[in-house]
Amino acid sequence: MSSFDNLNISQDCSIIIPVYRRYAIVKTILESLSNQKNVNNIKEIIICDSEKDDEDMNRVIERCQSFFKDNTIKHIFVENNISTKRNAGISKACSENIIFIDDDCVPAKDFVINHLKMLNLSPNTIFCGKVEFDEYYGVCK
Repeated sequence: MSSFDNLNISQDCSIIIPVYRRYAIVKTILESLSNQKNVNNIKEIIICDSEKDDEDMNRVIERCQSFFKDNTIKHIFVENNISTKRNAGISKACSENIIFIDDDCVPAKDFVINHLKMLNLSPNTIFCGKVEFDEYYGVCK
């Protein structure tokens, strides 16, 4: 077992998901996030949606809210522009640690904890793209 596996994580994070009419996959993403190894490190999930008053998305969020502690999932309306959605999510985030998830990507069960571990090893860092972790060495590939 590497020292990476033994890192104790106390930070929390805000997860931002820019979406547009992807109800089934958003439900799957939220289910996956609810099954993360350290789900309590997720302070909030901000869904940045460009469909105003989207009842279908509201139903998905309502069904998934019970997977998390109270008010973890926040749903905001934002102009249909990916950069604008991400920036709006950042402006609403309560945590200084932010993780973006695209609305077509389902995170693995250790996705959040591995990101927080990497931030613990390398504070004030931005990680972009796919992050894979070497099981033996505990470092990014």
